[in-house]
Amino acid sequence: MSKIANRGQRSRVSEPGHERRNRRHEAAITAKLTGLPGIVAAQVQVWVRVMRGQGRRRHTAADYAHIRRNLSTVLPMLKAWASVGLDLRQITARRR
Repeated sequence: MSKIANRGQRSRVSEPGHERRNRRHEAAITAKLTGLPGIVAAQVQVWVRVMRGQGRRRHTAADYAHIRRNLSTVLPMLKAWASVGLDLRQITARRR
């Protein structure tokens, strides 16, 4: 396929380093989860699987790099909630 015909779309299947990058991002995600208490880590791991398209409903899998960025963004809050004994099922929105 020519570059012109494939403009705007990246063919990840043909990228030789894609699998290596995925493994690196997946390892970084796993390392971040080891810093969380067991129940919270398990709940976030379920979220990762869903983001990868392995949930109840089919959808396009999110790239591991995207998941890693999102996890890095919310990780401080997850650690704060876990430090006071909350898991994700106990988090609710406060309405004023």
